[in-house]
Amino acid sequence: MDDRSLEASPDFIKLTLPPGEYHRYLGLSYSRTNHQASLYFSVYSHITFLEFMQQRRQRGLIHVSLSIFFQGAVWIMMLYMLFLYFQNNRDKVYLSYAAYLFFAMLYLGLKLESYLPLRSVFGDAQYLKLTLNEPLQFAMALSYNVFALHFLRIRKLKPWLYRLVFWVNVGYAVYGTLDFAYLYTTSDMATIQALFAPTRGVMLLMGLVLICVAGLTLKSPVVPYFIAGSLSFLIGNLLAIVSTVGYDFFPGLDLVGVSFTQIGIFVEILFFSLGIGKLIQISNREKEDINDAYIEQLLENEKLNQQINQELEQQVEARTNEVLRAHRELEESKASQIRSEYEKQLMESEMNSLRLQMNPHFIFNSLNSIRYFILKEDGDKAADYITSFAKLLRMILHHSKQKEIALEDELEALELYMMFEAERFSEKFNYEVIVEPDVDTRTIMVQPLIIQPFVENAIWHGLMHRKEAGRLIIKVSKLNSGEIRFIIEDNGVGRAKAAELKSKKHGGNKSYGLQITRSRLEAANRVNKGQAGFTVEDLYDSEGKPVGTRVILIVNIRQHESTYN
Repeated sequence: MDDRSLEASPDFIKLTLPPGEYHRYLGLSYSRTNHQASLYFSVYSHITFLEFMQQRRQRGLIHVSLSIFFQGAVWIMMLYMLFLYFQNNRDKVYLSYAAYLFFAMLYLGLKLESYLPLRSVFGDAQYLKLTLNEPLQFAMALSYNVFALHFLRIRKLKPWLYRLVFWVNVGYAVYGTLDFAYLYTTSDMATIQALFAPTRGVMLLMGLVLICVAGLTLKSPVVPYFIAGSLSFLIGNLLAIVSTVGYDFFPGLDLVGVSFTQIGIFVEILFFSLGIGKLIQISNREKEDINDAYIEQLLENEKLNQQINQELEQQVEARTNEVLRAHRELEESKASQIRSEYEKQLMESEMNSLRLQMNPHFIFNSLNSIRYFILKEDGDKAADYITSFAKLLRMILHHSKQKEIALEDELEALELYMMFEAERFSEKFNYEVIVEPDVDTRTIMVQPLIIQPFVENAIWHGLMHRKEAGRLIIKVSKLNSGEIRFIIEDNGVGRAKAAELKSKKHGGNKSYGLQITRSRLEAANRVNKGQAGFTVEDLYDSEGKPVGTRVILIVNIRQHESTYN
């Protein structure tokens, strides 16, 4: 007997028997599972054993060659999928398919351990290989489902199916783990086999659901490849199941059940590889479209950039012209402002000159009054008059140095003047100044001696010609934030009668006070662009007789921000 043949066949035992002797051998078997072992014993002579081994090698040649080819194809495809995974931004479709191929190779490799390198890993640990049988199948199913989810983009297109497959995968993982732990610790193979049919039913149903949903609802160009690959795998498994019950589809080839599973997976790999190639083609086309769109956008951006530059040049030119025009306008405005300022200074000088003209006019009239008392030889009144006149004169001289004074000071000087004149005419008239409540005399600024000429005119040309005592009323009211109104009203003889009398006390001299005041108001209007002015009204009784005069004076004012001291 050839010892090398025996070493290569662990199912044989070498016996040496002398001729003519009779021996009885008892075979005992031990199984960790609760299944009864089926043992068949045969005795071969040396020559018969060699013939048997030769036939066995010949029958298994196709099977072994197919297994080696399958293992090589799976290894190459798995490594290629890992390469694509790292090359294509870690797309999980490649990683999940590589995992599926890895578990498929482990599952089929355990069944072919006599011919493959897995024998060096597991050796003769038949029980360990038995307990890994179910978990590896569920690992294949789980990785297949994950591959289908990414390959068909189900999460985006069919969210409900994605959630269903996710929980089915959770069930696969839990069942595979519990199956391994239970069988390894209890050796209860009967329970595992009892669960074989329902678990395979779930796997088959899940596969059919994916195939039907993909074929009926999804419009992806990779769907035909997925359906063809999945059907190839299912057909290979069905052929493997049928062949295990003794049906030989290809007599003479001695193909076993695992061979049909290998063929089914190999065909599946071909279709899935074509589908993945289609995905890569679609991805490349999308990248090309994106690149074309990017290039087109760059060209469009270039055109837009040129257009924007042209518009910017036009805008810069327009802006430059605008700046130059604004500069010219500014220069013209400065020149105009200088002219306006110069004219304003001229008008203010004119106003100042007119204001200064009021001082000698007022002093002249006051000296005439003092002269009047002296001629009457009324020394006491002349002395009192001179005292009042001195006080009033100091106030007038102080105010004449200022462009504006507070209305409070203006009214104070006016009342002193009216008291001065009332004494002069022996209380021939009484006077009253009425200021409205909304007029703040401390903060309103007016030109000095702006009211006095009208009061003087009312006294000298109206009230002094009355036989009875007269009345002079001055009302002050505010029109708006920039104007104030004075009403000077007397019950004198009226303008017509005064013109006839031409009072001898004035010696027929012409009054310049109103002319100067009119000029001052006109100059103020030019400076302040205001509406200052006055109107004179004659008053009559019910019979048409003159009973006095009313002057309405509108004056420009400025509101002082702080309280006047």
